[in-house]
Amino acid sequence: DGGSTIFAMVIQEIRKRSPFKHTWVVGFANGVVGYVADSRDYEDETYASHLAPKIYGFMPFKPNAWEVMAEAGIAALKKL
Repeated sequence: DGGSTIFAMVIQEIRKRSPFKHTWVVGFANGVVGYVADSRDYEDETYASHLAPKIYGFMPFKPNAWEVMAEAGIAALKKL
């Protein structure tokens, strides 16, 4: 499933660029906001990129949403 791949990509990017020697990334989605899809999902018009946003009643994320998530995580770490 693309969703687990996306979070692996976010985690890898945060760990690679973290200012700390050891970095653990932990998250949860109890207040579901939909699916973060990768660029392949948008090209293939998959459930995650096209149908889920309609079901959840949210605007779809952009194909680079995972990069925005990683940048936010890195920025937060740099503030510590």
